[in-house]
Amino acid sequence: EAQWPVALEEVCDGVNYFKENAALFGIDKDRIALGGHSAGANLAAAAAICLKEGTLDKLVLDYPYLDQTDESLAAQNEQAAESTVVFRELYCPENKRKEETVSPIFAQDETLAKFPQTAVFCAEDDVLRYEGECFAKRLEKMGKLALFRLCKGVQHAFIEHEFDLMRGESDENRRAEAVKVIELTAEFLA
Repeated sequence: EAQWPVALEEVCDGVNYFKENAALFGIDKDRIALGGHSAGANLAAAAAICLKEGTLDKLVLDYPYLDQTDESLAAQNEQAAESTVVFRELYCPENKRKEETVSPIFAQDETLAKFPQTAVFCAEDDVLRYEGECFAKRLEKMGKLALFRLCKGVQHAFIEHEFDLMRGESDENRRAEAVKVIELTAEFLA
């Protein structure tokens, strides 16, 4: 319904609301984590860029979509091209796609140095794998990568697909990888 930066502003407003009203919700305002899958991971990473340093304690990025430019591997991949073109066109104007809050892969090192401790999970058979791995390496260089896992033999959105009860199908490896990511995320957030 509304292009960038509306969704990002809503995420940031939500985080700030919970931080400011932590007592009302019985939460620790110093232990707020944010995360998401794919485009949700894009919003989470962009929020980490926008929010005041120290607002977030931890960040979880599952198969993050971090580069919305026409030059990204996802945009060039035949399988993903149609869905990424639609997503990019709906999300923001072309002249904004290299901004770090649209494509966090372009964040400066000084920006990443202010990130909270971050966990990044990538799917081995995913066109977004490369940008996730590159982002994780940059976070590691800045001392902000707490956890990285390349999930073997799975595709994009494997966590949601595994636990989508309507599908009625399962794959042993996909289930094992999804469960492992959930376990690692729980340990990271504990």
